[in-house]
Amino acid sequence: MSRRGKRTPPHKPTSYGSGGAIDNKILRATVHGAGTLATSGIGALFFAISLDPSTLTGTDWADFSSTYDEFRVTGVTFQFYCAAPNSVTLNNSMVAIAFDNDSSVVPTTFSQVRQYANSRVFSALMNHNKGLPFAVTYWRPVAGAETPILWSDVATPATSVGSLQIGCTGLTVSTDYLYYTADYYLEFRGRR
Repeated sequence: MSRRGKRTPPHKPTSYGSGGAIDNKILRATVHGAGTLATSGIGALFFAISLDPSTLTGTDWADFSSTYDEFRVTGVTFQFYCAAPNSVTLNNSMVAIAFDNDSSVVPTTFSQVRQYANSRVFSALMNHNKGLPFAVTYWRPVAGAETPILWSDVATPATSVGSLQIGCTGLTVSTDYLYYTADYYLEFRGRR
């Protein structure tokens, strides 16, 4: 009722914005993929596997990118499998891996990868590991100076920053050493 005691008509929404409700829910999903790491002509493994989920071989990225407008990678799990676990002729060395939250620059030395606080090391041939994969999971920081996690447009997934850094030298030249599977933990928003 108004101040004078008269009834105030109920508020009626205008036609602007009254079409459909906007879906602002966040969908959490996992995108799976796989790849192969082969040595260069000098027997080195130097890679930066980016957090662009569209670049993974065998990925189900298209299932989500056609439905949502934006995404962000909140974490990753990699499992590394030896391509030649019983080899007695291939050179072996230690492989360093680390998660870089905001760069996809390819490292050029083993020590560049080892400088990260989250760096891990494993054998390139893994014949002592009973055939089990070397698995590692990294999560984006959710507190501190490196947050918040930025959203990327699904039309330009290369804008998703960060990478898994890999460095190793002293291996046999031009040889497939490691297979990997990757699980990217994603959040999507803005249903199309």
